[in-house]
Amino acid sequence: MNATYRLSILSQRHPQLQRAAARARLDFVAAVIATGDADGVPGRHNLQEQADVEQKLRVYGQALADMVRGEAIQ
Repeated sequence: MNATYRLSILSQRHPQLQRAAARARLDFVAAVIATGDADGVPGRHNLQEQADVEQKLRVYGQALADMVRGEAIQ
């Protein structure tokens, strides 16, 4: 099965996994926006925001992987 099909089927079977992925996606997008807001501010480096984006992306990727595998939230 391809990943798109599995995501579709398993998101219907496991709404808690779908909610976790949606939350992680929103957190990731918020972190990306924060990075953009910090960029261009004189005297400010956005290294912390960049690190937060990387961490949120990992969480989002894990949430999607959990859904593809149909694993329960721990």
